[in-house]
Amino acid sequence: MISDPKLALIPRYSLGLAVLVLAIIVPFKLRRWDPHILTSGVTIYADRYESLPTDSLRVEEMRRDDVVYYREGLTTTVSVHSIPGSDYVYFKSNGKIDGSYGDALSQLMTSYIAMLLHPKAERALTIGLGSGMSAKALATFPSLKRIEIIEIEPAMIQASKFFDRSSVPLEKLSPGVSFPSSVPAQHGYVYDSANGGPENRIWYDAKEKRLYYKGVMTSAARAELMKRSEDLDYRGAIDRLSRSARNSRHASVLEDPRVHVIPTDGRNYILATPEEYDVITAEPSNPWIAGVANLYTREFYQVVKSKIKDDGIFAQWFHNYSMSPDDFRMVFRTFAETFPYVSLWGMKESDFLLVGSKKEQVFDYPAVKKIYDSNKVLQSDLDYLGLSDVYAVQGFYRMDRDGFLAFSKGASINTDDGAQLEFSAPKNLRRATTELNRKLMTPFLVEDPPWLKGKPLAIPAAMHHYYMAQSYLASVARGRATMEIDEALRLDPKNPKFHLLKMRIFLEQDKSVEGSKEALAALQSGAEYIPDVLAMSDELYLPEAQVIYRKVIEMGSKEVLPYLGLGNIALHSGDLPEAEKWFVQARDLQADHPAVLLAWGRLMAAKAQQLKDEAQTKKQLQEARVLLERSESKGEDSATIHTELGAVYYKLGVWEKAAAEYGEALRMRRRRNDLRFSLGQAYAQLGRISDAEQKYREILSLSPDDADALKALQDLGKRY
Repeated sequence: MISDPKLALIPRYSLGLAVLVLAIIVPFKLRRWDPHILTSGVTIYADRYESLPTDSLRVEEMRRDDVVYYREGLTTTVSVHSIPGSDYVYFKSNGKIDGSYGDALSQLMTSYIAMLLHPKAERALTIGLGSGMSAKALATFPSLKRIEIIEIEPAMIQASKFFDRSSVPLEKLSPGVSFPSSVPAQHGYVYDSANGGPENRIWYDAKEKRLYYKGVMTSAARAELMKRSEDLDYRGAIDRLSRSARNSRHASVLEDPRVHVIPTDGRNYILATPEEYDVITAEPSNPWIAGVANLYTREFYQVVKSKIKDDGIFAQWFHNYSMSPDDFRMVFRTFAETFPYVSLWGMKESDFLLVGSKKEQVFDYPAVKKIYDSNKVLQSDLDYLGLSDVYAVQGFYRMDRDGFLAFSKGASINTDDGAQLEFSAPKNLRRATTELNRKLMTPFLVEDPPWLKGKPLAIPAAMHHYYMAQSYLASVARGRATMEIDEALRLDPKNPKFHLLKMRIFLEQDKSVEGSKEALAALQSGAEYIPDVLAMSDELYLPEAQVIYRKVIEMGSKEVLPYLGLGNIALHSGDLPEAEKWFVQARDLQADHPAVLLAWGRLMAAKAQQLKDEAQTKKQLQEARVLLERSESKGEDSATIHTELGAVYYKLGVWEKAAAEYGEALRMRRRRNDLRFSLGQAYAQLGRISDAEQKYREILSLSPDDADALKALQDLGKRY
C-alpha cells in the first residue's frame, strides 16, 4: 500500500513550527545565567563565602559590585567590575581578580623599573595585556620604536579599555556646548598624550545621559573645558570627571602606532621569535592558576635570557601570598641560577619584581632625570603613585644577587620536566603565608641599592630621605617610611612637604592626633598647602578634623569642604543650629555642589524629626526629599545619600523608592544590619513578605541576639 506523501509532510511541518516557536519563546522564558555568580570566583575566594551563614548572604556578596563587561573568551572568561559609589574598576579572569586601579603600583612599575634600568631601549615585549597599564608604561618612553604585547585572550583587549575611560552622569549639555556622541578615534603616541587638548578625548552619550573622558584629564584640559560654560551643572560634572579620570592610566596604549598586539601564547611566541629585545616584562597570573607555573621555570628563563640583548632587561612580577616558603624560595633560586645579574624590587607588601640581566644593573639618575623632566606622562604616573621625582624609584630596591642566593640556598629548581611549582602551588591556595615569607626574607634585604653605596648623593641628603620615604610608603613599608621621613625632618625641620608626607604616614597607621599635628605644621608654611591637608582630612577623627577645619577657615580658605566638615560634625552630635550655621556658609560658596545639597537634605530631615505637627513634618520631609534628589541627580552616589533618601521616602510612604534606596545602600555597606532591617521594613510595607522575611532572617543569622529583627519576623507571622 502506497501512502500519501502530502500526509507525511504535515507532521514534519508541525514539528518544524514547534521547534521555531520554542526557539523564539524559550530564551525569553528561561532565566539567564547571572554573570555576578559566574564570575564570583568561589574556588579562589571560598573563605569569603564560607564565613557567611546563609545562601542569600552569599549571593548578595557575589552581587556586591556591578558587572560592566562579560565575555566568555577562547581561553578564559573575562569580566570587568566597578564598585558602586566609587570610581574603582577591576577585572577578573575566570572569577579571579587579576588587575585593578588598586594594583596600579605593581602594573606600572613592572615596566617602569625595567625601562629606567635601560632608558635607551628601542624594542620591548610584554607578556599579557591585562589592564594595559604595564604596556602603557613601556610606551611612555619615546626611545622605543616597537612594542609587542603578547595576549592569548582576545577578549582582554576590550576589557582593558575600561581602564582608559571615566564617566559621570549629566542630564544634558549646556547651551552652546557640544561634544561627539561616541568615543573619538585617537591615534597618537602615549608619551604625547599629556600634551593634547580634550577635543579627542571627551564625548557625551545622550541616551545614557553620561559624559565620558578618555585617559587622564590634565589641569590644562580641565581649565579649557571649564571655560566653555558657566552652567553650574556642567562645571560640576567636569570637576567630578577630572577627579575620576585621574585613575585612567591606560592612555589608549593600543592606539599607539608602535604597539602591536599578538594574540598567542607568550611562552611559545618568545621561543619561536627570532627577534631580540632590549626589555621584556611579564606580569602573569598566580602560579597556582593552571598553565601559569611554566612561566617560572628554568627553561622559560633560559629562553628569555637568549632573547634579550647583551644589555637587555627582563622583569617579572611575583608574590608571596598563598605561596609556601619552599615554593617562594624555589622561584628565587631558579631565577638567580639563570640570570648572571639579578635584583628584587618591592612594590606592595606582598608584590615583588624579579629583574634579571646579562650585565650589571645600574640606575643612572642623571640620565633618567633628564627623561623625567621632559616627560609629562611619566611625571603624572609617578605623582599618581605618590612619588614626586624619579629618584624615589630607587627606594623600591630590596635585594641583590647575594641576597637571592643566600635566601634561596637549598631550595629546589623549578623545571619543565619536574613541574614542581605546577603541582605544589595549588596546595597553598588560601594559606596565609604573606607574613611568614616576609619574616624569612627580611634578613636578606638591603637598605640601599648598590649604586648608591659609597658614593656622594646626587641630591641633598634631606631630599634623598624624603624620596625614599615616599617609595617605602607606596610599598606599604610604613616603619621604614617613618625612619626615612624622620631623618629628612631632622635635616630640614620646616619643610612643609615633609610634614605632609609624615601626616599621611600617621593617618595610614590610624594615628589621628599625630597626623593633625603634622597638618598644622605644614599649614604654618602658607595657604598653598591647604588643598593637600584637606585631601587627607577625611581620615582624621572628629576632634582633630574640627581643629584642622577651623584653622583652614581662619586662614581664609574658600574651599567648601571645611564648612561642610564642621557642619557635619555638628549634625552628628545633634547640634542643628551649629550645623546650619556652617551649611549656610557652604551654600554661599557652592549652592549646587552635590555635597552641599546632601548636607542640607540631611539637615532638613533631622529638623523634621523634631517637629510634632504632622503637616509641618511632611512639608519638611518634602524639602529634604527635593534636596537629596537634586544631590543624587548631580552625581552624589554614596551609602549616605541612599540611606538618607531611603529614610525620607519611608517616612513619606513612598515604599518602592525607599526599598530601592535602602537596597543600594546595603550593597555598599553589607555589614550594616540597620540598613538590612530598614530594607525589610520597606518590603513589609510593600507586601513583599518573603523578601522581608529573608532580610530579618539574615540579620538573625549574623546577630542572633537582635530582638528587633525577631519581633519583626514574628509580626509577619513567621517562626524563628
